[in-house]
Amino acid sequence: MAETTSSFAELYSNDQSSDITIVCGYQSFKVHRCVLDARCPELLEMLNDKQKDSYTIELAKDDPDVVEAMLYFCYHFSVPSTVRKDKETYTADFRVRVYCIASKYTILALRDTAATDLEELMEPLADFSNLQDIIAAIRSIEDVPKHHKNRLWDIAVPRLVPHTRWVVENDDFFALLLDKSMLNRSLLMGTADAVKGLPSRDFEAKRKERRRNESPPIYTNFMRPLGRRRS
Repeated sequence: MAETTSSFAELYSNDQSSDITIVCGYQSFKVHRCVLDARCPELLEMLNDKQKDSYTIELAKDDPDVVEAMLYFCYHFSVPSTVRKDKETYTADFRVRVYCIASKYTILALRDTAATDLEELMEPLADFSNLQDIIAAIRSIEDVPKHHKNRLWDIAVPRLVPHTRWVVENDDFFALLLDKSMLNRSLLMGTADAVKGLPSRDFEAKRKERRRNESPPIYTNFMRPLGRRRS
């Protein structure tokens, strides 16, 4: 793996040997078929679905900055240092968007890296200096494929629960609660679990389990909706 990563890293700045162009919004990226084949086969399949003489992959719906971070990871197997140092890109919101694109194109190592970074970025929540970033990150979770969202909720919710009393006083966060019923429900369930001394995680799974265990409603005649009588 180390030898492969080293050879791929040498190709990163070698546009002359590139054989594929990825077009995303206002940017284009020169990439190499061998790298995509090893790191992100799904992108290569998009090219194979086209005519044989096509060497361009269009990612019209993706963010160029996020695509750039994804491609850097494919070549170096790490997140670029500029992303880590830049206040505009080393944010919880950006990491959620990286997680989203990694899930979309099945780059599992990048997805795990983004999740780990998100955990780190949400830890300083106690001083509320990054609350706006957290709000943006939670909104971005909606763009993540449905079957990958639970992991992000498991990162975000336990870090919000201890501060629920205070964050709800923020107008933007309160508006977020009104807009995102899933977050509202998870925070309420997490707070209840915290009071009981239980770990605040797997909230959606607990909710589904409670629903399965609930008895079906018992209807009496006067509770049933009225239907049209047959003559």
